[in-house]
Amino acid sequence: MEEEIIVIEDDEEEEIVTIEEAEEFVYPDLQEKEVTPTGEIQEVIADEGIYGLSKVTVNKVSLQDKSVTPSCFDQEVMADNTYSGLNKVTVVGDSNLISENITEGKTIFGVAGSAKVEEIWQPEPDWWDIKTILKNDTENYAHKFIVLSTDGSPTWIASNSSGVRMKTSDGGNYNLSSTPITHTWDRMQDKPCSKGYKTRYCIFYTNSEVTNIKNIVNPQDSIYIVANTSFKNLNNISYNYALEAIEILDDGELYNYATTFFTYCCSLQKVPKLRFSPACNGGFSNCYLLKTLPKITFEGTGYSGFTQTGIKQATIDCNGINTFQAFGDNPNLEELNFLNTESLKSINISMARALQKISGLNLINATSIYLFQSSDSTVKIIEDISNINAPCSFSMSSRLTYQSLLNIFNALVDLTGQTAKTLTIGPTNKSKLSDEDLLIAVNKNWSVS
Repeated sequence: MEEEIIVIEDDEEEEIVTIEEAEEFVYPDLQEKEVTPTGEIQEVIADEGIYGLSKVTVNKVSLQDKSVTPSCFDQEVMADNTYSGLNKVTVVGDSNLISENITEGKTIFGVAGSAKVEEIWQPEPDWWDIKTILKNDTENYAHKFIVLSTDGSPTWIASNSSGVRMKTSDGGNYNLSSTPITHTWDRMQDKPCSKGYKTRYCIFYTNSEVTNIKNIVNPQDSIYIVANTSFKNLNNISYNYALEAIEILDDGELYNYATTFFTYCCSLQKVPKLRFSPACNGGFSNCYLLKTLPKITFEGTGYSGFTQTGIKQATIDCNGINTFQAFGDNPNLEELNFLNTESLKSINISMARALQKISGLNLINATSIYLFQSSDSTVKIIEDISNINAPCSFSMSSRLTYQSLLNIFNALVDLTGQTAKTLTIGPTNKSKLSDEDLLIAVNKNWSVS
């Protein structure tokens, strides 16, 4: 007789079964299952007819690393199809995302801008388009220039000192001689302008270089000049109060051999590349609206006043000159970039009292170096400097950056085996440097004070 046992189910009912029958309760059918994680809650249960689960395997998740570059629009970052999700998202940074590189009044990714952007001069849209008119002019003359004026004067007087021929916007057409001609303007042909005046123009033609426009440019009315070739040996056009801009097609230069070329051109805002003679001692004095200059090339000694101007940035080509002294008492100049300074024996920009950045100096032949105005110089950055070969002082600018000081040290000529020279940087600047930094100069036989 088989042995019987009692099986209790659900804590209530009792059933008497044999041992063989009881094994079904002691060793039930169990199931193994696998599950892959998802973004939802998953309930893992045995299939129908299976007593339970003996093992649940959670599969390894394949996660992806991704990087994203900030943009002007929202970006949704998702894992590629072969991945289960994202392990890490790296947002790429940019060292240029600083306040100085963002226009004042704008905020980018939480960084508020502080950069002040100067407006670039452009002719008024409702003026005569004299640049296009000159480009499209078919008259066969080597040299042409066009002058835009307001309607202030009833007449225009010209002679062959201006050229050999003149045409006007109201249909005038004259061959010029030594006897001046007087053109009376047809005011009905003047072009209205939103600024409250009307504009008109004259085109002048000549087969030789234009040397004198002062006598044909009305200081009260002439506002814009465009030439097809470089002006050479040009006399000054100072005291042209209304003149706003001079342009030369095809990147031409304006050659000036006058002493006070643009003095008191108080409305001047744009000029072409310039080549100055030694006599240019007050080239842009009192040009308060002129903020930037194109490249300036000096010939001879390289003196120029540039006093009391609005100029903030200039590029100077020293072009073989031995002395450069400029920007006296200039309250606005912030940046000076130099080219071809190898021949300089003397440089003095000490009166540029707002200057913050100087670059491009090769001082191999310079024996007289004055870069700073006083002990409170505003200069912070000196870069692209080389071949300092004379004792000089940088102590007047305590604002010099650490990198600028290293640039100066690296620019020192190696005097090993020669007489030592002294570089003066002052205690404030010296405190910014380590003993290892100072050795850069000492190892070249320079003393640092």
